[in-house]
Amino acid sequence: MKRLPKQMHILQGTYRPARHDGEPEFPAASTKPPKHLTPAARAVWRQEAVPLIETGILTEADVSMMADLCGLTASYRAVMKEIGGRFVVDSAREDGAQVKNPAWQIARDMLQLINSMRLQFGLSPVSRAKVIAPEKPEPVNEWARFDQPVKRDKFGG
Repeated sequence: MKRLPKQMHILQGTYRPARHDGEPEFPAASTKPPKHLTPAARAVWRQEAVPLIETGILTEADVSMMADLCGLTASYRAVMKEIGGRFVVDSAREDGAQVKNPAWQIARDMLQLINSMRLQFGLSPVSRAKVIAPEKPEPVNEWARFDQPVKRDKFGG
């Protein structure tokens, strides 16, 4: 099982100093996207990385992976725009049969990579619930009413 970093434990409320002392501390990442990203990838950075930086999840150590995620997401969006809803295309065969668009398989592979990377950053509802656990309401004790003294009327009943 992969160990969660100290910041994740703090957000979850499970941080115990005795267990997390000695872990490396990384500074928070800059909200500015890396210079090597394309304009489309920079837009993804502003949309997905900045909220993670502001909550203290994304550090300088994570910038490279987040940049890869942003670049891959931008490329996926470009492939989907190129497909334009054409999931089948005419083949080069003599009978002119239609075949699955090869770009569709590429897009599906990219989406699978994107979603697996998003899990690492808590960018899905399930992984986010693991990162930032919601406060649970106090459980209702069904038997608490029986702990109260019985009120008796003036006739002893």
